[in-house]
Amino acid sequence: MVTQFCRTCFQLRKAEARRFVEDEVARHHGQYFSFVGREPVTGTLFERIGDLSWFRDLLADLSAHVMGRKVSPGAPFQVLRVVAGETGRGQSMLFHYDAYVITALVPVVVPQNSGEPSGDLILYPQLRSIRSNVVANVLEKALMQNGVVRNVTATKLMQRLFKAKVLKMKPGNIYVFRGYQSLHANEPCLPSSLRATALYHFGDPHENNALMVFIQRVRKWREARKARACRDQSRN
Repeated sequence: MVTQFCRTCFQLRKAEARRFVEDEVARHHGQYFSFVGREPVTGTLFERIGDLSWFRDLLADLSAHVMGRKVSPGAPFQVLRVVAGETGRGQSMLFHYDAYVITALVPVVVPQNSGEPSGDLILYPQLRSIRSNVVANVLEKALMQNGVVRNVTATKLMQRLFKAKVLKMKPGNIYVFRGYQSLHANEPCLPSSLRATALYHFGDPHENNALMVFIQRVRKWREARKARACRDQSRN
């Protein structure tokens, strides 16, 4: 189930967040990119959201409820993801499980034109439990996130059979869901559209596991390489 929160501070700061995203889109030549971690957004609204005490407390409480043990509030793992241009086409319907039990999604820019695909979030809620074995978790993710399975989960038939939820997002709100347990992806957008979301992850069931630390480092490196490739493609 998706829980929706709305806070006045986010409503007031939407324009600031959008300006930052649009400036970065221009810097990336109108193509897909993502910022992984706090460093790329230092001094921005996105960093300040992650520092809000009530927000950290909320994520910690929800994580503790899901994992059944006490969780200390701390800095969430955050990602700013921007789908734009031709290179954004390949970033849709990539169904996956998150590494953290709780995901808070803050939409910054969502396509709003009537009749235009808006990149809605699709969720298969709570398909699995929290895995105690990290290897089993990695293997399960590898199975569910390969191209063949993704093509199947993207079909309308599968979405009906397994009661997938389609969430139409509104900038200024926060949407919180169980990212570790729920298979999810965004629907496509037009290349001329812009879709930007800030993601805040919390509650790592496999914290400090060497394999998971390595996987997270590889992900950060791959995202940086992908962003460079998108910029190079747009120049050619």
